[in-house]
Amino acid sequence: TRNRVSKAPPEPRKSKKSSHSRTDHLDDWSKLPSGWSIDEPDLDPHDLDAQIQRCRERIKENIMSYIFEIRLKVLEEAKADREMLAAPYKDKGLSWDVIQRLENLKGLRCELYEKGDIFEELPNVDAISKAYESGDLDMDGQITYWSHGQKIFKQKKFDWDEFKAVNREHNGCKGFWVEGRTTLGPTSVNALKTVCSTDKDGQYVLPLVLRLGQDPDIKYDPEIEFDFIDDTGCGPLKIYSDDMALLQGPHVAKGLDSPFPQIMGYECMKTADGSISYILAIMVEVNIYNAPKDDPDRQLMIPSWVPAMALVDRGKSIGPAGPNDRLSGRWMRHSLFTATAPGPNQRLYISSNKTGLMEKDMVQKVDPKDIKPMPLTGVFEFGEYVK
Repeated sequence: TRNRVSKAPPEPRKSKKSSHSRTDHLDDWSKLPSGWSIDEPDLDPHDLDAQIQRCRERIKENIMSYIFEIRLKVLEEAKADREMLAAPYKDKGLSWDVIQRLENLKGLRCELYEKGDIFEELPNVDAISKAYESGDLDMDGQITYWSHGQKIFKQKKFDWDEFKAVNREHNGCKGFWVEGRTTLGPTSVNALKTVCSTDKDGQYVLPLVLRLGQDPDIKYDPEIEFDFIDDTGCGPLKIYSDDMALLQGPHVAKGLDSPFPQIMGYECMKTADGSISYILAIMVEVNIYNAPKDDPDRQLMIPSWVPAMALVDRGKSIGPAGPNDRLSGRWMRHSLFTATAPGPNQRLYISSNKTGLMEKDMVQKVDPKDIKPMPLTGVFEFGEYVK
């Protein structure tokens, strides 16, 4: 089976001792040999054995050895953790990617048992785990559709239109799952031009418009504008449970023709502090207006709504400390051209094409050497809309 044989990592190239090795120790950055670097571009960053071997070679070179001593310690600890994690699967011959996925699914299974499986995904989690363990499923960049524990399609490339059709056919508001979706990206589309804003904390705030995007015969599909923090460290959009309730609208409580969440499964999210959470993933459609809310002539920038994956946090959009941040993810940079420029106003410029960013001096002309240190707070303002 496909995942039974892990691909052997390439043999790491030896460091060139003839050009960089020294008999005495060098730790002065101003005296480094020409072309010397701490980077290892020829190595796979996930190949811990190759990285460890390279660190040992670098330490023997006697150039900035402390860097590689620190790195070596971190790598050896990571390798020990990996071996401990992989130990239960030792006799199954599974690849490291599959082992990581199985561990994620195991954690999700525990969370659903503890917090409740309101979207009926446990049968899918169990069936997908068994498929990985048996070798019937692999992490190969393709997706499979699952409904209530049954695989309903063979592995294939993802297509948003197909997803909507299959999801609706199988009543995909519960018990529906898309496995392998971690490689999905939003569709690129054309747009007009605008300038976005920053909030008082110096973070870019994007007022994005969302809808659940059902078939045209749906009579009530609310289009609601939410403020998002422009966070490129988060791949998908992130919203909250009360946001999804707003998108479904009042008709859903009455059992009338109303959009339902098109579920894709649960996503395992790892934050910067190393903590892991499991968040429901749904399909939404996204757009953005070309001007502030108080402009009566504003219009949607994108003629065709863009499908995207959104994570629905179990919490609420407002907590004891005030509003919680919605995260924009990388949706906009997949769909539009963006730019920033030095200066105190910290604007974010958006256009449908590269040259559009330069039209009518849309992006301010500033000499970086004249810029003062960045202020602690930004300036909240929309730039002028360029037609």
